Amino acid sequence: ARDGFLVSPCLFINTFNEWQDKGETTGRPVAIHTDPAIMSQTTRDAEGKDRLPNGNYVEDTGNHFVYILDKDLNPVEQALITMKSTQKKKSKMWNSMIQSRRMQGKNGLYNPPSFSQVYKLTVTRESSKDYTWAGWVIEFKQVLDPSKHLKTLHNTQAFYESAMKSDIFGKVNFEADNQDTQAEGNKKESVPF
Repeated sequence: ARDGFLVSPCLFINTFNEWQDKGETTGRPVAIHTDPAIMSQTTRDAEGKDRLPNGNYVEDTGNHFVYILDKDLNPVEQALITMKSTQKKKSKMWNSMIQSRRMQGKNGLYNPPSFSQVYKLTVTRESSKDYTWAGWVIEFKQVLDPSKHLKTLHNTQAFYESAMKSDIFGKVNFEADNQDTQAEGNKKESVPF
């Protein structure tokens, strides 16, 4: 989608994905670690990869579970957007945007649940001295209005709740006080509808 697409971010989980090198790999991670302590076992190699003693490398990965919305903000489908490597800073920035959003409620300012927020995602060309790649551009659009988008809010909240309960990556500790993990913050959010 050249013009980008609209999403409601429902849940964020940070993982540390362990990979084998190309030629040895099955095309998927060997293991998905949820404890950042795995990084203390790695050493940086000449290519900038964080290597474990077994030779595999670990990528710090932001997993954004989103609901794709159409132009009228109706729910279309659930999706997972992973951000690692050059896009990891964008993942952190997006989480900061979500967590810093404030709205006026009857009891003062509050942070609306992530699943009630809408962002436009587009892609841009980025480059370094040696490489060119596609990078995300993330732009806040609005907070869903319950009087206009109740169906969408029901869908996005249900996806958030089911993702929280499903333990998607194995034993995910949602109680961990990790600045990269939005799940705990979402748990405490009150729903304004």
